[in-house]
Amino acid sequence: MGSGKSTVGKILAEKLGAAFIDLDQEIERQTNRSIAGIFEQSGEGSFRDYERSALKLFIMEPFVMATGGGTFIHNHDWMLANGVVIFLDVPFEKLVLRIGADFKRPLWNDAKKLYEERMEVYRQAHHTVDATGDSREIADTIKNLIFQESNKTPEN
Repeated sequence: MGSGKSTVGKILAEKLGAAFIDLDQEIERQTNRSIAGIFEQSGEGSFRDYERSALKLFIMEPFVMATGGGTFIHNHDWMLANGVVIFLDVPFEKLVLRIGADFKRPLWNDAKKLYEERMEVYRQAHHTVDATGDSREIADTIKNLIFQESNKTPEN
């Protein structure tokens, strides 16, 4: 939450000439329910089932996907095997400032605990990028990492 996944993802997709997918929005579209509503009415387990199903629908290239904070926790093996996973690293205190007092987010009451517990898994991403700066610069950094990984030269 608050790492800049959607903002940076949209910019990166534009720079790559790729589609952008926000997984949470896709789940809401498919279920015709809000994420908060799914958590409230059906629980986290149901949400994770919807998430897993929606995640695996997108086997097209190229695309950039912003996922929820728990997606990689629950699907990391599949994601690492089927794409390039970037962890946008932001200190917890900065995330709190970005989010503000948004207590309507599912799992927000446990945000600090989740952040600490999830960090070990997040660090398994293919790349970790400091996401405390300018969104366009972060997208450029990611673009360069992706092209380095594929041994291509990035075009501006």
